[in-house]
Amino acid sequence: MAGSVPRHTIAPGDSVVRRQLVASIARFRRFSARHRVLACIPMCTLAVGVGFGVNAHVRALDRARQSWEQRTVVVSIRHPISAGSAITADDVSLVEIPVAGVASTALHALPAGAVALDDLAANEVLLPNHLLGSGTSRLPAGFLGVGIRLGDAALPLRIGDAVAVIAVTQSNAGTDRSSGEEPHSIADRAIVVTVSDKTVVVAVAASAAAQVAQAAALDRAVLVLLAS
Repeated sequence: MAGSVPRHTIAPGDSVVRRQLVASIARFRRFSARHRVLACIPMCTLAVGVGFGVNAHVRALDRARQSWEQRTVVVSIRHPISAGSAITADDVSLVEIPVAGVASTALHALPAGAVALDDLAANEVLLPNHLLGSGTSRLPAGFLGVGIRLGDAALPLRIGDAVAVIAVTQSNAGTDRSSGEEPHSIADRAIVVTVSDKTVVVAVAASAAAQVAQAAALDRAVLVLLAS
């Protein structure tokens, strides 16, 4: 008939396919219901991990904020100081700065007899490794330690004293009057690093170490105390 809507004829196999599809959907729903908890485990684990990470980051930020709010008093260099120079109260000042802006080893007071191990810049915070130690294991950069025997008329020296090393001749020492060579400086500035009853070790510039060692070996090295 003209204008009529065509009808779909259901083939005998269509009902079988439809039943199989419905059965598959039902099985999938039952599987999903049984394994829903297992499916949630990865997501829950991820959520917990993210939570812990955010919490740790917040704590770190809080510690950083507190370290900038907390302040401490440290020793600061007032003007440039050369390696081997004594550091006195006139060379430093006490400044208050945030804890986060300074090394944990910063000095809070100037040690007695402090001597610069390296060149120090103005406004630099003073640290223990900036200072000459009490032994020959700590020498200013570019310096070498030389041992000198002390005579009967030796000066009373202390660690950190600045001295000049003078080479005297045998004539000056009184053992040979024939030499006319005059005493002369072989190290204009040296630093006392150890002192014992009979020997003193001085830090001298590497360029002068050979001359000082030779004079010391011949007992011709004399120490002259310099103004600090």
